[in-house]
Amino acid sequence: DPFAVVVAAPASLDAAASSDAAPARATLRSADGTPLAAAVLLPYPLGGAPEAAVFAAILAVPSTARSGGAALRILGADGSVVAERRVAIGSRDFVREEIPLDAENTALRTVPDPRKTAEAEALWKIIAGTDTRAVFAAGTFVPPVASTRRTSSFGDRRVYQYADGKTETAIHAGIDYGVPRGTPVVASGAGRVAFAAERIVTGRSVVIEPFPGVSSLDYHLDRIDVAAGAFVAA
Repeated sequence: DPFAVVVAAPASLDAAASSDAAPARATLRSADGTPLAAAVLLPYPLGGAPEAAVFAAILAVPSTARSGGAALRILGADGSVVAERRVAIGSRDFVREEIPLDAENTALRTVPDPRKTAEAEALWKIIAGTDTRAVFAAGTFVPPVASTRRTSSFGDRRVYQYADGKTETAIHAGIDYGVPRGTPVVASGAGRVAFAAERIVTGRSVVIEPFPGVSSLDYHLDRIDVAAGAFVAA
């Protein structure tokens, strides 16, 4: 459940964000102090006017976060609390599904593979990065396909039933669309292509960066028509 934090910043935050020091950040903590999310606050121009910029960050509330009160804090470059607001995390219901796997797909999830590990590390390095200049999208995001048929949803609790009788529980971190092969897939927002290649686990995959620290990931593609470094429109 991502949400945007927009701050009409006081002078102290303005100075922190424009300095060479660590950038100001937005953080979210549960009522018991458990860290839930954090993101860098960056200036975004309003209507293309730099002098009318506001500071904004996008925080993603983990699907595992319990409902109840939470604290949203704006931290300056020195870590001091510039502003704080109490927010509430609403209750959410997630689907539980059991997925039987054959021997081949069981091995894909359970057998160690150096290439698979290297691909995972490379992807997380891209996702975890924050390029403060990467402000490309404008307006709201759009679905990657026109179809509204979803075969799995974000936050689904999956129980994988392996061929050897063992099971493993995982949380689905995306949305699966059931569409015919060859269906065009578009960018959810204008951005820079950060990755475009085939991976063992997710097949042909594309990662697009529309905002600093925000990425859209398209997996299991039939064909890739873009290259890393290219700029795409929604």
